[in-house]
Amino acid sequence: MATSTDGIHFTRFDQNPVISPTLPNEMLGTEDPRLFLLNGTYYTFYTGNGPSGIGINEATSKDLIHWDKITSPVVNGTKNGAVVTDTTGTPVLIGGEYLIFFLYSSPDMVSWKLKGPIVLGYGEGGEPDEVCVAITNYPRKDGTIGTDIVLFTAGRMFVTGTWAYAISEQLWSRDDPLSQLDSLPYPVLVPTEEYELVGATPVTVFMNSLLYNGKEYMMHYGAADTVIALATWTP
Repeated sequence: MATSTDGIHFTRFDQNPVISPTLPNEMLGTEDPRLFLLNGTYYTFYTGNGPSGIGINEATSKDLIHWDKITSPVVNGTKNGAVVTDTTGTPVLIGGEYLIFFLYSSPDMVSWKLKGPIVLGYGEGGEPDEVCVAITNYPRKDGTIGTDIVLFTAGRMFVTGTWAYAISEQLWSRDDPLSQLDSLPYPVLVPTEEYELVGATPVTVFMNSLLYNGKEYMMHYGAADTVIALATWTP
C-alpha cells in the first residue's frame, strides 16, 4: 500500500504488504487490486493467481491495513473485477444491485452471481483482454451528468501500423447493462513513453482506477507491468 494527499506524491506503507498470498488460488500471486469504499467499509477485488488458473478474490477492511479475505474466489476464470462506481470510487446500485463487469451482480458486494454473458469487441481494430474500470454518474464536458456505464477496457489494438496493449472505452446501458450502446474503434491511451514501451511486459498500458477530484479526472495506470503512471483529463 502507498498513500497520497494529491494523487501524485506517494509514500509507501512501512508495514507492506497488507495482502499476501494465503489461499490455494493465490500461490502464484495476488495481483491487480481495485479499491472501493462503501458505507465505511473498504472492498478490494484482486486477481488470485494459482496452479489451477485465475479468479477474482475479495477482501474487506475498515482501515486499509487489516484485511479479511473471503475464503474462495467470488468469480472464477477471470481477472475482470471492475465494480460499477461513481467518479469517487463508490459502488452504485443499478436496478437494486451492484455490478461487476463482466457481468456479475450482488445485493451486498459479497455474494456474486452471473447476470449474463456480454460480448466485448473493438471490431476489426483489435480485441479487449480485460475490463479495467466501470463508471456512471460522471461529469461530462457539456456540463451534464452521464448516467449510462462507461467501461474502460485494455487489450491489443492496431495503432499506427503496429500492435500495442492499449486502453479504450465502451458505453453500456444503465437500463439494460447487458446492452452495449457504443464502442470506440481506437484507443484513448497508447504506449508511447519509454517506461511504457520497455519493461516486464513491453508496449503495454492498463488501468485499475479513475477518480474525479472536482477539477479533473485522474487515471493511475500500469506501464509495461513495471511502473505506475498518471494521466489526467479536464472536462
